[in-house]
Order: sequence, then C-alpha cells, then structure tokens
Amino acid sequence: MIKKYLLVFSVLMMFVVCTLGSTNSIKATKLRSTTSSYYSNKKIKSKTITEYDSKTKRKYLITRYDYNNKGTNTSKNVTTFDAKSKRLTLTKYSKVKSKFKMKAKYFYYNTHSKAKTKKVTTKAYRADYYNSKGKYVKSKYSTKDGQRNAVVALAKSQNGRRYRAGGKSPSGFDCSGLTSYVYGKSVSKNIGRTSYSQNKKGKTVKVSTKSLKPGDVLFWGSKKSPYHVGIYLGSGKYIHASTPRSGVQIKKLNSFKPSYAKRMI
Repeated sequence: MIKKYLLVFSVLMMFVVCTLGSTNSIKATKLRSTTSSYYSNKKIKSKTITEYDSKTKRKYLITRYDYNNKGTNTSKNVTTFDAKSKRLTLTKYSKVKSKFKMKAKYFYYNTHSKAKTKKVTTKAYRADYYNSKGKYVKSKYSTKDGQRNAVVALAKSQNGRRYRAGGKSPSGFDCSGLTSYVYGKSVSKNIGRTSYSQNKKGKTVKVSTKSLKPGDVLFWGSKKSPYHVGIYLGSGKYIHASTPRSGVQIKKLNSFKPSYAKRMI
C-alpha cells in the first residue's frame, strides 16, 4: 500500500517539475517590451519594440519605428545580435523622394591595434545600401579604420589573380590597376589609374612597420617617376601585381622594400 502511494506521489511530482520547468524556460528565453514617445498632439513620435533573454539580459532584437507629427511612419531601424558570431547588425529602412524604400545594413565589428602597454579596441562599421528591389547601391564606412579594413579585405581577396599588362579587373591586373580597382570597389575612392597619377594623391608616409597603416599605397622608384605600386596589408606584409609569371601575390615588406608610401585614407 505504501509503495503504491509513493509511486503516485513521485509521478505527480515529476509532472509538477516538468510543467514548472517548461514555463520557466519559455519565460526565460523570450521577453518583449515596448516603449513609445509622443508629440504634443498625442501622435506617436517613435516606438521601440525590444526582445531579449531574461537570463542573460542580452537584447537580441530591437525594432524602432519613427513617425512624423501627422502619424505617418517615416523610418524603421532593426538591430539584431548574432550570438554565434557576436556581431551586431543594424538594418535601416527609410522613405526617400524617389518613392521607393532605401535599405541600409550596418555591420558592426571590432578592429585591433597593438600598443606598447595594452591592446586598444575601436569600433568601426560598414553600411551597405540596397534599393527596394534588393539591388546593391553603395557602401559607406563610419570610421577610417572601417575604410582601411575594407581596402585590406578586398586586396587580400585578389591574391593569386593573374598579371595582365593594362589590366584593371579580376580577370587580370597590372600593379596600378590592382590598387585603383581595390580603392574604387572597396571605398568608392578614385586614386587614379597609373602609378604616376596615384603618386599625386594622399599624404607621404615613411616605409616602416611603425609608420605604415593597413591600406597605405606603397611606391617603388622616385617621387617624380614611380615604376611600381602595391598595398600595405599590415603585420609587415603587402600585396602587389608582380610580374606575368608571379601574378598578384603577398610579400613581406623587407623582401622587396618600397621607396615610399602614400596614405589615401
């Protein structure tokens, strides 16, 4: 008889524990709050809907709607957090005069630079703009670090491309064609097509790992008549369109040292 009561009691306890556990987990994984601001005419000025985890207090989705004083929605900002990549993404939607919605997607990330005593971390982001049909329009960068990172990333992706005299596209590059293409595509910056015209841009920088910054354009030869260019990648390395035999390759700074450098950003 006692065994029978114990069995019934244990089954009931298991049911209670499972029920409470499931309700707690639901409450802990998804919480939602809404905050609003108003105009003097009692129309909503902005409304923010936030979803977050009650255990970690981490905000995973923040949606903000902005309105004019007539109550018409003018823009929408959606911020999401990816727990795996630990990357914060902000997507902006706004109405423009051309009667379609422009979408801007911001990717936040950290860039690191080494100092003698500590590591300094700065925030930089890229904004990719698309029209209502999803077609890419342009990119913008909030900081110089963001622009330099974009230049370096695109330059590295061209490693291994073939060399072609007069080439200025991924199908084949010459030295100045590579630098011109990378700056034009990554940060929409026109630095000139030839090494001579590129030499007239930017600020002169000494060639040393202490003075150079990623994205600096390296020159070989005199300032009046440079004969070769490349892009500094950081960590004592650069990329250049070398020769028809070698193609685009990454080299160490001291293997074929440049004469001087220009800072374009």
